Amino acid sequence: MTTGRELLARPGAAAAEMGTGRDMGPGWLPVRRDAIADDAQLASWIAVALSGSGGPG
Repeated sequence: MTTGRELLARPGAAAAEMGTGRDMGPGWLPVRRDAIADDAQLASWIAVALSGSGGPG
């Protein structure tokens, strides 16, 4: 399972915030459009979402 820290290290990922400085936790990661520009990149992130990865760590 991929941890939140590992996912944050991927290009285009960031920690989600609900308002400035209010971290939403390790399971919420917005991904920039350029990081999912092709089918392979998008499929990679969809696989992460479906696996339930991205929790604490």
